[in-house]
Amino acid sequence: MRKQLYRHQGFTLSCNESLDRLTAAPAGASADVNVHVLAPGELPSRQLPWVAVDPPITWRAQTDRGACLRLRYALDSEWAEFFIDERGDSVWVSRADGIAFEEVAELLLGPVLSCVLAQRGFTCLHAATVKIAGRVVAIVGRSGAGKSTTALAVVQRGGALIADDVAVFDQDPGRPAVRSGAPRLRMCPDSAVSLVGSYAALDSMWIHEDRRPEKRYVQVDESTAVPGDTTWPLDAVYMLVPDAQAAVPVVSTLSPSQALGRLMTMRHMASALDAAAHRRDFQVMAQVAESLPIRELIRPQDLVSVPATVATILADLDALD
Repeated sequence: MRKQLYRHQGFTLSCNESLDRLTAAPAGASADVNVHVLAPGELPSRQLPWVAVDPPITWRAQTDRGACLRLRYALDSEWAEFFIDERGDSVWVSRADGIAFEEVAELLLGPVLSCVLAQRGFTCLHAATVKIAGRVVAIVGRSGAGKSTTALAVVQRGGALIADDVAVFDQDPGRPAVRSGAPRLRMCPDSAVSLVGSYAALDSMWIHEDRRPEKRYVQVDESTAVPGDTTWPLDAVYMLVPDAQAAVPVVSTLSPSQALGRLMTMRHMASALDAAAHRRDFQVMAQVAESLPIRELIRPQDLVSVPATVATILADLDALD
């Protein structure tokens, strides 16, 4: 298949398989990252001295040009493997016989791409980013904290989606800024029913959902998503913490030192990074912690309180003026 060009997180990806969930790159664009999808069962021919970094998923191999990464995701006889070169210029995608490329594309565009960007010198944070009331906000939290749910509620309140799940920080040494992602949010069944009325009607992330995480895509209308090739200076960061004992959302300010420690633990795919990447991320997160208001937002662990959580963010943003 002829290689096609796509845009994602401000980068152009070249791929010999269809990535129809992404926007096609404009004519004349050149690839930042080349994705080589191998035939089922085929592995890259390049043999390297792999050392386990975060088994059973991540290995690293040192070469005279730097370090390569290998990521392997396996469940019984099903597996997908990704080989990333030293500079994050190329990715080779392998998979087991009988596994369609569509089944591994979600991994490629999520955790694997975070590692690619880290190889290219970018810092990635586990966060959803939105624009509301003229402000750009990162909603940070662990898996299950409610980042995507809160982001969708922000969009429904008149905001705009910048990116879901992963915030890619621009390399500009000035004010911290994040890159735009695909106009969609990953939603659990209960959140989908509560916010959009149906889970079954949403677009599937996987072909075989019975053996995959139970999430589907909410496509965001173009009028409520920001342009895809833009970086957005951040105005505030909210660390989302669900608490079953909380009755109402409560927001408090974190000191720069508290914020830095928390932000470092929220980096996306941090376990795959080398020492140089950790040092770079520390500098980026220190700039964020020192230059922006960082809030802890404790929210009740239910969906009824989601509108109140958004209202708390809006009230806090108003107080920044």
